Amino acid sequence: KSYGDHGGLVCLLDVDEVSFRKQLGLLQTEKFFVPETSLLVVEFTLQNSNRQMLAYTRLEFVLLPSGALEKSLSVRSLLLFGLSDILDNFGNLVLRFLPGLIYLTFTVRFIYALYEGLRREWVRSAHKEGDRVLLTLFTFFRMDIFNSLEAVSISLSLASAVLFIIWCVENANLDERKAGDFCAFLNYSEGLTQKVTDYNRLSAINILLIGMRPFKFVRQNQRIAKMNQTLWAASQDILWFVLLLFLTMCGFATLTYLSFGR
Repeated sequence: KSYGDHGGLVCLLDVDEVSFRKQLGLLQTEKFFVPETSLLVVEFTLQNSNRQMLAYTRLEFVLLPSGALEKSLSVRSLLLFGLSDILDNFGNLVLRFLPGLIYLTFTVRFIYALYEGLRREWVRSAHKEGDRVLLTLFTFFRMDIFNSLEAVSISLSLASAVLFIIWCVENANLDERKAGDFCAFLNYSEGLTQKVTDYNRLSAINILLIGMRPFKFVRQNQRIAKMNQTLWAASQDILWFVLLLFLTMCGFATLTYLSFGR
């Protein structure tokens, strides 16, 4: 056994407080903690079966070569689906799956619309420049930034759907994993919560891109078109402004870190 299958020593501590303190005392008397120890990790999993909640907690102590000790706490929680009892949780499952199915339907619709736009561009360019697929793809996504944003958004949506399906399959094996090896269950809990974190991050990025999508449908409006033209004409100045602002904020962050530490 090893921590996260990365090597190291693993000690399973008892949940009972008296036994727990005895184990810690034994570790100390037997000199389990030595100056050469560079990393100490405490991890545990909490589950509330009544609320279908699962939380994975990890506390890390890292001893740097300089002698400084870095501490980090990570708590990742998620709401389980209860797939092991589908009949009892049928209503809740429908309410949680239905928005995703509706969103996937819209995603398929946007894929078809993007394909139709690309097909029309290919037909148009084929008459003028000949059958040059790569050039058509480059022109289609370069000349209209909204096409590129929509392609990225669709890709994130499909990646999120695949990640969600994988998570659901692993979630269904929760009872089986709990009955098995405890160290393997901790690794399973970490992977399960990490997938939820990755899914939330992809969804957050996708929401930002989706927020740009309405501009594609209202750009025919005269005022919106004028605003888009103004932003495009000032794009170079805006880019340099953002770059200088980023460097300035990095300078302030470095000054704060050197003055006050973490």
